[in-house]
This record gives sequence, C-alpha cells and structure tokens, in this order.
Amino acid sequence: MKITEKSRFYRKEGDLWNADYWYNRAGKPSAQVSLEEEWENLVVLYSQ
Repeated sequence: MKITEKSRFYRKEGDLWNADYWYNRAGKPSAQVSLEEEWENLVVLYSQ
C-alpha cells in the first residue's frame, strides 16, 4: 500500500490524526477534497 493510499484509508475511517501523519510522510498537505475526488485523483496518478 502506498503512503497516499494509507492516508486516504485513515481519512475514510475518520482517523484524521493518522491520515495527517501519512500525508506528512508523503510530503503532501492533508486532502481538502471529498474522498471520492481524492480517489479519482489517485486513479489518474497511478494510471499514468
């Protein structure tokens, strides 16, 4: 599981502390979009 997937998983579970931790580990800011939009962004990112 990639770091961005972990952060999304924790965010979906409502564990925002862990989500923020994994976003930070990935060097990315916490997501400011819906979970659905974040998923679509990941699909585009990994399909390139």
